[in-house]
Amino acid sequence: MKPSLLVAAICLGTTGALAQVATDPAPAPAPPPQAAAPAPAATPEVVVPALDSPDRAAILEAARPPAEAVFGKPIEVIDRALRISGDWAYLAFRPARARADFIKYRDWARAVRLKGCDQQPDTATMEELLHKVNGRWVPDLVSPPCSGVSVTSDEVLKQRGLPPQLVGRGK
Repeated sequence: MKPSLLVAAICLGTTGALAQVATDPAPAPAPPPQAAAPAPAATPEVVVPALDSPDRAAILEAARPPAEAVFGKPIEVIDRALRISGDWAYLAFRPARARADFIKYRDWARAVRLKGCDQQPDTATMEELLHKVNGRWVPDLVSPPCSGVSVTSDEVLKQRGLPPQLVGRGK
């Protein structure tokens, strides 16, 4: 200990504490602050379009051709669930004939081939994921009744970077 510190320590009566401070090495400098990690990209909110919105009309119209490919023309799209998140939309709907009439059994049987299908023409549901491309809604993935195709699986959502709320899961 340096003589001047020893004198000061004796005068103050703190020889032990001061001696400890005087002999300890200098503390290591604090590491520089790290830049904050970038926040993850915000997921666009999931909304239900208004009944009279242009997006709703465009989505229902875009969903028609895949349903007509399954059941023949003409098809009306009776929506059961429709949600939008950014440039993506999820639609669950009942394919119907004019004036919301059910698909006739012969058309139904031809379309689903009746292989273990638990849906009926009056309860049939189709699902589609649609993507807005150059301002137009286009079907991305279609699940006809009894097809076994899932548009709501975790894998499908993850591949497209979509929130589970779009298909009605989660909060």
